[in-house]
Amino acid sequence: MDFTRLWEKIDKQELTDFLQKAVQIPSHIEMESQEKEIGNFIAEKLLAEGIETELQIVEGERANVIATIHGTGEGSSVTFNGHIDSIPPIDMEDPYSGKIVGDDLYGRGACDMKGGIIAMAYAMIAIKRAGLIPKGDIVLSAMIGEEYGSDGATYYAKHARLTDYGICGEPTDMKIGSAQKGLHWFQFDIPGRRTHSSVSATGINALKRLNELMTCINEELEPKLKERTHPLLGSSLVNLGKAWGGEQPNVVPGDAHLQVERRYIPGETLESVKAELDEAVKKCNKGYDEVFAITYESMPYSLKVSKTPLDIPEGHPIVQGMKKAGREVLGEEPEIFGVPFWGDAGVLYDAGCDCILFGPGSIKDAHSKCEKVSLRNVYQACKIYAVLPFVL
Repeated sequence: MDFTRLWEKIDKQELTDFLQKAVQIPSHIEMESQEKEIGNFIAEKLLAEGIETELQIVEGERANVIATIHGTGEGSSVTFNGHIDSIPPIDMEDPYSGKIVGDDLYGRGACDMKGGIIAMAYAMIAIKRAGLIPKGDIVLSAMIGEEYGSDGATYYAKHARLTDYGICGEPTDMKIGSAQKGLHWFQFDIPGRRTHSSVSATGINALKRLNELMTCINEELEPKLKERTHPLLGSSLVNLGKAWGGEQPNVVPGDAHLQVERRYIPGETLESVKAELDEAVKKCNKGYDEVFAITYESMPYSLKVSKTPLDIPEGHPIVQGMKKAGREVLGEEPEIFGVPFWGDAGVLYDAGCDCILFGPGSIKDAHSKCEKVSLRNVYQACKIYAVLPFVL
């Protein structure tokens, strides 16, 4: 297929202006309206082009933007997925300027991930303007709340009609992310017996028990995880992220707490992750009465959405389609890699939509004080997204 007609409808300056205006609209959790303004902005842009668009209310005035170009029904359907929220502008100067320096556009959310979602929205506009009808439906799902628990994607996965395949426009340096680790947070509660430090022998020092637990995780569990690898993702990981306990120097601590993150690879399950933590707890509880048993539970962040691993084989149609689309635009196939972070692609994957990640920008720039995205990459990504439905 000759894509000249399609690419002629992708105006780089118009795309840049679209993205710049999107970056200039704050859309984070500390705002009362959160994603309302940016969602309305994108929806109005799509509606003005005659694209079927709706606001899917998730809670209050917070809504996902869902847009659809219907196909003939003769081929596979695909979702362009991304989120429209960002984190707050921590320590940033002029975070919503949308200033352009050379090839880079700066601002909170430029990289993570307004660059990707705007490229996707504009790809749909280009397809509509070109008058092309794909064989399968094309759906844009612009989600709220990815940064703080994937509220939008979770609601969408439960209530929308999912497509065959999906592409999440998170910043991947223009590489195809076909795998990502699962993610779960746990909190351990370590009891002790509080007493005066002058008679410490009558107490049970919860901080010492905390140290024993951390040592057990570091010296016994972590070496096992390092031996457990995935060809694209490397090894499983455990991170001791936060520990606290005690009151003051002259008091034997009566309680302590530890928060742990486990990033686990395909082949592992949440059940197997918990089983290994059970072993560590069992060892550290040996010799203590039940009242002093160390316990742990999933943290609220991880209870909101199940963040299981994602693994799409290279021979899968969505991966092959992205390789073809990339070759059409870039002259070569994009590299395939394992994504180090976790994103909404996992929510769609769990719900039955085989989803990979591909987008402009680098995760190294996401959440940074100088967040930016390459306009050249945004333009290239837009062209690739536009081609994808026609090569599946």
